[in-house]
Amino acid sequence: MAVARLAGQQLVATERAEVVATLWAEARYNFALWDRVRADWDSALSANLRLAAQPQSDVLFYRRLRRLVALLGDGQAAVVPPASLRSRIARPPLLLESVEQRPLIREYAENDEMRVARPERLAEIVAVQGVPAESWIRDSVLPETSAATPTDRWQRAVQWMLQGEKGTTINLLVRLPGGAQRGISVTRSVSLNDRWPLERPDIEIDSFPGGVVVTRVNALAEEDVVRRFDRAFPDFAGVTGLIVDLRHAAGGESRYGYAILARLTGRAFPVARWKTPQYRPVFRVLRAPDSAFSWYGPPPDTVLPAADRPGYAGPIAVLASNAPRTFWWRSGTPRAASSSGRRRPAVRATRSRSRSPRTGRCSSR
Repeated sequence: MAVARLAGQQLVATERAEVVATLWAEARYNFALWDRVRADWDSALSANLRLAAQPQSDVLFYRRLRRLVALLGDGQAAVVPPASLRSRIARPPLLLESVEQRPLIREYAENDEMRVARPERLAEIVAVQGVPAESWIRDSVLPETSAATPTDRWQRAVQWMLQGEKGTTINLLVRLPGGAQRGISVTRSVSLNDRWPLERPDIEIDSFPGGVVVTRVNALAEEDVVRRFDRAFPDFAGVTGLIVDLRHAAGGESRYGYAILARLTGRAFPVARWKTPQYRPVFRVLRAPDSAFSWYGPPPDTVLPAADRPGYAGPIAVLASNAPRTFWWRSGTPRAASSSGRRRPAVRATRSRSRSPRTGRCSSR
């Protein structure tokens, strides 16, 4: 799925129509998971071309494009606004997380406003601008949120539920951990151009009594993640159990993930396959039902045990999603355990994905 980039100036109607048509065509001929899309993509084109003809701000057009892309149900599809537009879109410095579909304040960045508002950690947001939080998310945020699963979609919507025009004030009703409720006002002050003050480090490592170590891999964008992992575990001495938390992994390069995996296996194994649709327009002339039914897909990559550093052969638990499931890995074989704790047979992921051969990035999560 190609990323649509908006122009840097106020768009006119014909330019908005061109952006809509380009985005629609990129998905129509390159998206890999049409069997999962419930929306009528052709009707979406017609509807959005009509909307593009209406007078509107670039911010509104950006939000409408997000709604269009969200129809694909793809975790990696995104509309990237230009810097001039990103500077106008902001959220308060509050880190929100969904717990049983309730938006909780997990953390906040200290500033003068926050010292006055005092948004307690683990407080639940009950209402936004007088609207119940669940309705606010469902009606205003969820339709613009792209994700591959309902759980992830809701979690992402909660994280971005307070986004809006920079400098505007948003009134919240929060329920404190003790049960009392009170109102607070916060300003959308951190724009999309600004560094998010609550951004997690790419990798975090914590040790617990008994030799159990938790490694949180939050991003694989830089090779430094691999170097830090190797420095933390030169030989895995004293490590009796390893928990690898990937629940907040925000994408990056596959090769960095493979380099970490190479330290955690004693034998070679294939990783997830990828394939991408091949567009053959001649089939449309022949009235074939769909011109994109053929695929290009190379053999899967193979992860080999690291030859230059000691590997780890002990028990490993991998936290891979927000769903109630944990993936266990012992003796080099990945196995899944359900929330009930029962072991399941080893499964190798082979679901079709659209991936760029140049970057190694997939189109869905």
